[in-house]
Amino acid sequence: LDVDDTGKGTRVEVFADDHLGDAIARLYARYAELLPEGAERTREEAIARSVAASLRRSNEPADLARYRPVLASTFELVDHRVLGTWSAHSADAHVQNLASWQGITTDAAFRTDHLLALEADALLVARTLAGAASATGGAFERPFVVLSVFGGDGLAVREEYFDVGDEAEALARFDALTASSSAALPPQRLGAGFENAATRAHDALNQRFNARDWAGIETCVASELVFDERRRMLRNTVGRRDWLRMFRFMFDVPASRFTWTLSATRGERLALHLLGFEGEVTGGGGPLALDEHFALNEVDRDGRIIAIVLFDGIDEAAAYAELDARYAAQRADPPARAFAAHRAEMASAFASGDWDPVAAICAPEFIRHDHRLLGLGVAHGQAALADSMRAMRELAPDARQRVEHVRNAGRGELGQVAWV
Repeated sequence: LDVDDTGKGTRVEVFADDHLGDAIARLYARYAELLPEGAERTREEAIARSVAASLRRSNEPADLARYRPVLASTFELVDHRVLGTWSAHSADAHVQNLASWQGITTDAAFRTDHLLALEADALLVARTLAGAASATGGAFERPFVVLSVFGGDGLAVREEYFDVGDEAEALARFDALTASSSAALPPQRLGAGFENAATRAHDALNQRFNARDWAGIETCVASELVFDERRRMLRNTVGRRDWLRMFRFMFDVPASRFTWTLSATRGERLALHLLGFEGEVTGGGGPLALDEHFALNEVDRDGRIIAIVLFDGIDEAAAYAELDARYAAQRADPPARAFAAHRAEMASAFASGDWDPVAAICAPEFIRHDHRLLGLGVAHGQAALADSMRAMRELAPDARQRVEHVRNAGRGELGQVAWV
């Protein structure tokens, strides 16, 4: 429905009740039509095309072919669902995952059920994927909530999936992402609940690299930057000037871009990412790519990068050990600093099966309280932590503990831990 300045209706378009997706796409197109000629209208026309493709009705190859061009090359998808299918870090990865449904389903189709929120550059809707399993013919329906965000060129830069029932969380996320320009949104990788100053600086640095903003890159790093290259064939340590010269060499590679995934954080000023680099060989020599590697970033109190340390992808243990060492050095309170340093001792003890060092770092009144659904309950005493680690090792002798994220408050800490 269109209305004039007095609120009187001037135009109406009617859709069948099972064509809500078409109606939403038409709303975006009509909004663009009413804008004056110029950059804003051009962008909204592009967003309208992106919305129409995003709200496609089937998962057939033809629909996916129309969907891929409306995704930015730096497209990100984060799946928050309890039984999430995937989180994708490029447009091609996202489309590849969608295409995988074609091998296990027949007649797969999407239905747009409800409109939850809408802005000129963002959309939140409830949808359902329905079809039949190829192997059995059994019908299925999978409802979900999807948040879509569109960038400055009108292409989709981000989608986030939520379970039905988590609409409040989805709306809060919608509000957070639409509070600032969607074109400048930092990528929120898995573990984004632990975003800190170091992840924001890392995101800004690589986003500006991918956007060909050299001046912006220079503002991300402090004058006292130390670049420590620890990859086996490239060992080197330099200051800011020489690092900029090396980084410029990569910047000038045709079609060069970084991809990155957040691996771990410590406090507010340390982050570890898994980093990839790709581009093209000059003169039409074809694509090139570097193996994924770990990049540790440390920032100063102003959020500028003061240290970059690179590790080979196979040197995960060394990357985490350096992260913990730097975190321990930042802790001002001696007991807190000592506890941070104990992480390496616990990792070593778990690898060797020598549990005495683990018990030694626990006070006599130590309590371990496991709140998980399949948790270990409550245990008391210095041996409690060692006993739980011993039980894990007995179940899986090759298991190791990966401490992914740590936040501190005085002498207390909150961590996210994975057993691998």
